[in-house]
Amino acid sequence: MKTYKLLSAEQFKQWDSQTMKIQNISSIDLMERAATNIFKKILKNEKEILKKHTIDIFCGIGNNGGDGLVLARLFHQKGFDVRCIIVPFSTKTSKDFDTNLHRLMQLPIEIETFTGQTKISKKSIVIDAIFGTGLSRPAAGIAQEAIKLINQSKAQKILSIDIPSGLYVDKPNAKNDLIVKSDCVYTIELPKLSFFYPQNIEYVKDYKIVKIGLEKQVLKKLPTDKFTYKIQPRKVLKRPDNSYKNIFGHALIIGGSLGMIGAAMLSSKAALRIGAGLVSAYIPKCGYIPFQTAVPEIMVKTDKNKKYISKIDLSNAYQAIGIGPGLGTHKKTQKAVLEFFSNQDFPLVIDADALNILSLNKEFLNKIPENSILTPHPGEFKRLTGKTWNNDLEKIQSAKAFANKYQIILVLKGAFTLITNGKKVFINPYANSALATAGSGDVLTGIITGLLTQGFHPFKAAKIGVQLHSQAAEIFDDDIYLKSSMIASDIIKNLKFF
Repeated sequence: MKTYKLLSAEQFKQWDSQTMKIQNISSIDLMERAATNIFKKILKNEKEILKKHTIDIFCGIGNNGGDGLVLARLFHQKGFDVRCIIVPFSTKTSKDFDTNLHRLMQLPIEIETFTGQTKISKKSIVIDAIFGTGLSRPAAGIAQEAIKLINQSKAQKILSIDIPSGLYVDKPNAKNDLIVKSDCVYTIELPKLSFFYPQNIEYVKDYKIVKIGLEKQVLKKLPTDKFTYKIQPRKVLKRPDNSYKNIFGHALIIGGSLGMIGAAMLSSKAALRIGAGLVSAYIPKCGYIPFQTAVPEIMVKTDKNKKYISKIDLSNAYQAIGIGPGLGTHKKTQKAVLEFFSNQDFPLVIDADALNILSLNKEFLNKIPENSILTPHPGEFKRLTGKTWNNDLEKIQSAKAFANKYQIILVLKGAFTLITNGKKVFINPYANSALATAGSGDVLTGIITGLLTQGFHPFKAAKIGVQLHSQAAEIFDDDIYLKSSMIASDIIKNLKFF
């Protein structure tokens, strides 16, 4: 699992300055190195489209603008048709900007100052280098006009350097802030926290990390409680060929009610698909025949009640238990679930109606086994806490506080799902609207339960499960299928393609 720290704007500044001190290089040299590496990365990823179009580089008058000036020089030297547009949002320019502007003026490159008359051709690739990570207030005046022009243009593609201009690194923007809508951000060393705020999804459609040689020893010492991560499924799920089913544990899914047996079925099947050695389901009697017919690999135990679960009576030992999918909230079901919580001493995966039952009986939150994994969507989380939030950072803080209070693992679902143990927060970097479909959450419950069964620690199982769930949707999302056509069963099918 590759983990990336999500730093504050001030920490990025410290990282730069300490690198220059350790490596004994000047800021202008670091700028040259950074811009050169960005240039190489853009050339590698965008070469075909760059060949066919002109390049318009919008440069602010700070160090991000200085990066843009170096890029203009490098593109010109490679024979590209480049225009450099200076956006003078202040009378105070940075020293390195001035140095690179002087260098650029020695070359036959079109340089103009942005005005209300500036136009962007349909054949242009726009590179946004107006503001960098130091921005602390909304774009205003001429910078605002430049951002508006970029966003309203019909340019072939919009690329941003380090961060889309107008976007803050860590704090949330106001709803009416003007921000460049970037098709791809070429971000230095690490992604930024704000890339993973759902409110910013239209500004960061994609990002590429560009390494520029900042000191790793400095990064190690910069503290943060927020991270993003990427896993390689084949490495995570690798197993020896001399295995047998009992090694990978026995999972149990408790759920289902009349009309909602399918939710428990999806969860059970996902647990099996992700690698649990054995999977059982505890359901009301009405689901017995459908379950045994549709998923013969899963063992079924039924409640004495036909329509809903009235008492959870377990006779076997299980390595992991997921509870909630399709469960319903009948009074007898509530009583059964709350008694079940009180009698458990190992982590559970709690989802859907099991969460709704907890919302109706909040005093039982203290009886949930430590390190249990709760997987609410935002509406369920608000019911659990009785609170709301004003922005994405407040949501992160609320999730962390809740997990810490009850000593559980919280998976707060949505675009860029959050996973927290109350101390650290991990943000899934994948946001895919294909997952906005009935049963998707039930599949996630099964995946995490199946991973727990195989011996993964609950926090790790939650992180891995969330990303496998997302990556299964990414496999589906290609030129053949529409995102809107994916259903929960497709997620389970796609788990076999890792």
